[in-house]
Amino acid sequence: MKKKMIIIFCIIAIFILPSATYAEQNTLRVVMDDNYPPYSFLNADGELIGITIDQWNLFSKINDIKVELTGMDWNIAQKKMNDGEFDVIDTIFKNEEREKLYSFTESYADIDTSIYFQNNISGIVDLQSTRGFSIATKSGGHSVSILNEAGISNYDLYNSYEDMINAASQGEIVMFIMDNPPAQYFMYKLNIQDKFNFTEPIYSNGFYRAVKKGNDDLVVLLNAGFNAITDEEYNSIDEKWFGKTSGLDTDLKNLIMYLGVGLSGLMFLLLITNFFLKRQVNKRTLELNKSLIENIGLNDRLNAILKSIPDLIFILDKNAVFIEAPFSEDKMPIYHKDEFIGKTFRDLFPQTTADKFLKAFEEYNSQNITEPLEYNLMELGDESFYELRFRRVNENRILAIIRDITEQKKIQSLIYELGVKDSLTSVYNRNYFEKIINDIDVENENYGVLICDVDALKLVNDTFGHHMGDEYLKTISSILRNYFVKDELIARIGGDEFAVIIPNSSLDELETHKQEIKKRLLYQEKEYSFLDTNISVGYALKNSKDVLVHDLIKEADREMYREKTQHKYAQKNGNIAMLMNMLETRNFETGEHAQRLGKYGSEVAKRLEMTESFINRVVLLGEFHDIGKIGISDQILLKPGKLTSDEFEEMKKHSEIGYRIAKSLSDMEHVADLIFKHHEWFDGSGYPFGLSGNNIPLECRIISIIDAYDAMVNDRTYRPALSKEEALKELIKYKGIQFDPDIVDIFLKIINEEQ
Repeated sequence: MKKKMIIIFCIIAIFILPSATYAEQNTLRVVMDDNYPPYSFLNADGELIGITIDQWNLFSKINDIKVELTGMDWNIAQKKMNDGEFDVIDTIFKNEEREKLYSFTESYADIDTSIYFQNNISGIVDLQSTRGFSIATKSGGHSVSILNEAGISNYDLYNSYEDMINAASQGEIVMFIMDNPPAQYFMYKLNIQDKFNFTEPIYSNGFYRAVKKGNDDLVVLLNAGFNAITDEEYNSIDEKWFGKTSGLDTDLKNLIMYLGVGLSGLMFLLLITNFFLKRQVNKRTLELNKSLIENIGLNDRLNAILKSIPDLIFILDKNAVFIEAPFSEDKMPIYHKDEFIGKTFRDLFPQTTADKFLKAFEEYNSQNITEPLEYNLMELGDESFYELRFRRVNENRILAIIRDITEQKKIQSLIYELGVKDSLTSVYNRNYFEKIINDIDVENENYGVLICDVDALKLVNDTFGHHMGDEYLKTISSILRNYFVKDELIARIGGDEFAVIIPNSSLDELETHKQEIKKRLLYQEKEYSFLDTNISVGYALKNSKDVLVHDLIKEADREMYREKTQHKYAQKNGNIAMLMNMLETRNFETGEHAQRLGKYGSEVAKRLEMTESFINRVVLLGEFHDIGKIGISDQILLKPGKLTSDEFEEMKKHSEIGYRIAKSLSDMEHVADLIFKHHEWFDGSGYPFGLSGNNIPLECRIISIIDAYDAMVNDRTYRPALSKEEALKELIKYKGIQFDPDIVDIFLKIINEEQ
């Protein structure tokens, strides 16, 4: 008995003591995603609400522990948790990498994740089927690990799920991977749920709460604290956010179930009875119709019915002579209905059309073949399309029923276009291309293949966004469509890749085509005039029966990549110079400004006794830190007055744009991260990550001081230059706030020595 009491006391101590410690000494600091409805998201007033928040509030009340809840962008939330600013991180999935950093509580929700794609795209069933498309996902999310494990690198990162759905609603992305609860919430919020399809879940995971690795006492506290919440209390929270059920008790549910089964059986009997009755009614109706039509005079009721039917109805005898036309005048756009009486098809229609009608009539009259005949009367000036059907009345009478199917044909044509055409560029899509080339060797003995790859597309996307990249692709497509106007097949077979199949060609002609495409690209629209508008082209010609189209495509593809490689070597620093010229052209950054930043940055780095490679990075950062501003509109960039809050938020994007540009250029890739972080403040109030102190790269801390000083002592569009003394006072004023105090002191010494 004594041993049992000791065991019980130990169990109580495990659950009670950690709780008491937090209750007496600490506020439990919890961080979570603020963009994950219905679990945690911001309402219209900016308050953090949702299932997870209600569970934490109940946890706090039951366990008498003060809890401080904070929501933010998921990527930043994880960073701040790792920096020790929070005790618990919530709304987190468990994976192998995170288990190295955190200890996890029990799971409290099962979450499925799917791939969402525009409903005019087909064939997406899993991660591998997304290859060739750019797929969007959330920065810092578990999906990034899943994509990397699958070997998929062509993805774009967004700070939040809401940003992704907003981009999807604007057509900026066509495919994204997202957890199903927030996906459904935001898609219905923006009313785009009918524009996207989604796959079966590509993975499922649980929602957990996690703490720093090894903090097992806190894990025990959390598990015990949340287990103290009853099932009824959890259900009440779920009903609040997911909606309430009917609330029927078990007996009533059983009664309804039995009634439902009984009613289902009754309905089944009624359906069977109705089926047989309907057959009898249809049979009797047909007999009645035959009797009515054989009568010389149709009564008023039958006339009213015939007039209400949108179809044209004629009665022909067995020799295909029109004997009656019981329809209203407004249904026939060309003829008066009386013109038909006593005439045959040959008397009324062009010979080719009349022959089709007579052939169909004879087949029906002799064999009862009921296939509808589609036709048009373009020769008579009628642009509509019609469908003709025959139905027998008796041995001597046949109904000819004509229906206007113009709208139906238009819809069919539109559906076909959506299925075979690329919605962006209006050329054929990859699915259609793959289908057509399977038969091309049977139909053609001589043909050539051109493969074209747009060199500058990634730079356009990274610099100006995907909407501008789409416009650039449209320009390339327009060049190809306007040049190839005969029997050539043009298709977009990848994100920036086009293929052209050219019948009856030769090597000389293929080379001519290649050079002409390149020449036309030089005269493209003015907004792309600053780009090195190269397009890499490879081609191959079928010169043997043994060579198949897939072999030609591979050969042309290899030729294209060889040329693309040559372009990369030839350009090397060309794109960098081009981007700098763009900044100077817009009167924003000058070569002198970059030289001054490089000079002072190099001097500060030397006094810090840094390596040569470090000094080179500082100089390069000084030259290209604001390269992302070429992606900001002139209306904001060159505004003479103070920016509004919305304009400033737009301006802040230049650091991310600069990061993407640098990542796309091999000679600048090693400073991309520095460009991203050059607006961080020493006290942590900068952007985009809110880094502070030594967590900010040293190169960024150096350049931020020199850039601020140089901006102050030179004229800007929004203010005149300050004196050196005034600028130095500003640097001193913001020591420890915006600037690293130690580096400010070194820079002041350098300026004073110059004076």
